[in-house]
Amino acid sequence: MKNFSSKAIKASMFYMVGNLFDKAIAFITIPIFTRMLSTSEYGILNTYTSWVSIFAIIVGLSLGQTLRSAYYEKKGELESYLSSIYTLAIIDFVITVFVALIISLFFDFQITRFMLVLCVSQSFMQFVRDTYAMKLMMAMNYVKRTLVLAVPNILVAILSIVFIWFMDNDKYMGRIYAYVLVYAFITLICLISQFYKGKVLVNKSYWKYGLSLSLPLILHSISCVILSNSDRIMITKFTNASETGIYSLIYNMSMMTTVITSSFENVWIPWFSEKMNVGELKSINHAVFPYIFGTSALVAGVMFVCPEALMVLAPKTYWGGKYMIPPLMCAVFITFLYTISVNLEYYKKSTKTIAKNTMIAASTNIVLNFIFIPQFGAVAAAYTTLASYIISFVLHYIDGKHLNKELFPIKSYVLPLVMVTACVGIYYLFIDLLIVRWIAAVAYFVLVVLVLWRKNMLPKEVTDKIRFRKGE
Repeated sequence: MKNFSSKAIKASMFYMVGNLFDKAIAFITIPIFTRMLSTSEYGILNTYTSWVSIFAIIVGLSLGQTLRSAYYEKKGELESYLSSIYTLAIIDFVITVFVALIISLFFDFQITRFMLVLCVSQSFMQFVRDTYAMKLMMAMNYVKRTLVLAVPNILVAILSIVFIWFMDNDKYMGRIYAYVLVYAFITLICLISQFYKGKVLVNKSYWKYGLSLSLPLILHSISCVILSNSDRIMITKFTNASETGIYSLIYNMSMMTTVITSSFENVWIPWFSEKMNVGELKSINHAVFPYIFGTSALVAGVMFVCPEALMVLAPKTYWGGKYMIPPLMCAVFITFLYTISVNLEYYKKSTKTIAKNTMIAASTNIVLNFIFIPQFGAVAAAYTTLASYIISFVLHYIDGKHLNKELFPIKSYVLPLVMVTACVGIYYLFIDLLIVRWIAAVAYFVLVVLVLWRKNMLPKEVTDKIRFRKGE
C-alpha cells in the first residue's frame, strides 16, 4: 500500500463521503415522496425508473466504459475520441426513441408514450454524465467527479418536491420533470464542452474501436440486471410478496456496503491502469493483499452490526431477515473480489470474456433459484446469489490468470476469505448477542491493522504518522 500516493488516499476518502452523502439524499427523500404521492402515483414512478435502468443498457451502447482503455491507448486523441463517441451515442439515442415508440404500438410499457420518450431521453442524459464522470475518474480528478455525480441528485430532489407540491394531477410527473430538466442542463454543458474540445463529430476508426469493446458489455449489463433482479421475481412467484419484501430490504441493506467498496475501486482502477501501463506488476501484487484484506474488515464489520440496523430501519415483521444477512454480505465481498480480475480484463480489452462470465453466473442463478426457492423460500435466494457470484469470481480469476499469470497470486485471497468465513460462523453463533458481535467487529478491524503493520503494508502516510507519534 505504500505505492498509493497521498492523492489516492484523499480521493478514496472523498469518494466515500460523496457516495454516502448521495445515498443519504436518496434515503431521506423516500418518506417525503411516499407521503406526497399516492401509492398508485408512486408505483407509476417506479415503473418509469425501472424502464430508465433498462434503456440505460441500450442507449449509449456502453461506450463510456471504453474510456478505461482509450485513456491510455488514445492519450493524445482522447478529447476527439470522446466527442466522436458522443455523436455515435446521439445517433443510437434517436434510433432507440423511434424503435421504442414503434414497439409501444404492440407492447404495453405501462407508461404513456410521452413518458416513454422522456424515459429514453433520461437514459441518454445519464450516459453523457456517466461517461464524463468516467473520464474524470481516470484522470483522478476526484473533487470534480464527486460534484458531477452528487450535485445533480441534490437539485433533482429539491426541484421534485417543489414541482410535486404545486401540481394537482399526475404528481409523479413532477419527479420526472425534475430529473429531465436537471440532467438536460448537465448534458448540454457536457456535450458543448466536449465537442468544442474534441472538434470531431464523426470518426469511423474511433467508432470501430469503441464498438469492438462496448458491444459485449451490453450483454454483460443485461446479465447483471438479471442477476440482481431475477431472485425477487422468482421469490414472489414461488412463495409470496411478503418474503420478497423482506429479502429486498436485506439485499438493499447489504448493497449499501458497495457505496464504500466502489469508492475504493474508483481509486484502484486508474492506479492499477497506470501501473499496468508502465509494467509495475510487483507494485500491483504488493498492494492487492491489503486492498482485499482491508475490504474484508469493512464487510465483516458491517455484517456484525446489520441486525441492529435492521431493527432501526424496519418494523419487527422484517427482523427475520437477519438470517439472510451473512450470505448477502459475502456476496458483496465476492463481487468486490471478482472486480479485481475484471479490471485486468478491461485493461486487456477482453470485454467478450467479461460478458461470457456474467452470462454464465446469471444463468446459474436462475437455475438454482428454480431448484431451491420453492423448497426453502427467500433464504435460498440469498445463498443462490452467493453461489452465483462465487462462480463468477472463479471464472474471472481463471481468465485473469490466462491474461497475465504473474498478477494476483492466490495467496492474496486466502486469508481474507478464511477470515470472512470465520466471521460468518461467529455471526450465527452470537446472532442474538449484540455486545459479542460488536466486539468481534472491532477485534477483526484491529487484527487487519496489525497484520498489515507487521507486513509493512499500511499506507506510507499512516505509518509516518504512527512513527511521528512514537518519536521515531
